[in-house]
Amino acid sequence: MAKTAICFWGIIIYPEGVIESIRKNIFQKASNLGETKVFCHFFNLKVLNNQRSGEKDIFLENNWELFNPDKLIFDEPSFVINEYLQNIKK
Repeated sequence: MAKTAICFWGIIIYPEGVIESIRKNIFQKASNLGETKVFCHFFNLKVLNNQRSGEKDIFLENNWELFNPDKLIFDEPSFVINEYLQNIKK
C-alpha cells in the first residue's frame, strides 16, 4: 500500500473555485492508492498585489481549511522573504 504526501505552498488565490477539482483529481486518486496526507504551507496574505502578473488589490480569504490539511503552517510573506530566500541567495 502506497503512502502519498500532497503538499501545497505559497498563495492560494481562489480555493473555493478549485477545491472540488483538487479533491476529485488529486486527493481521491491518491487515496485510492493508499494512505494520503496533506501538508500546507501558505502565506498569510490579506491583499495580493503582483505587478508582474497584473494582479492588483485582490482580497484573499485564506480559506485553508478547505484543503483539510493534516498539517498547516502559515507565515507572513515578509518573514519568508527575509528569513528563507535571503539564505538561498547566498
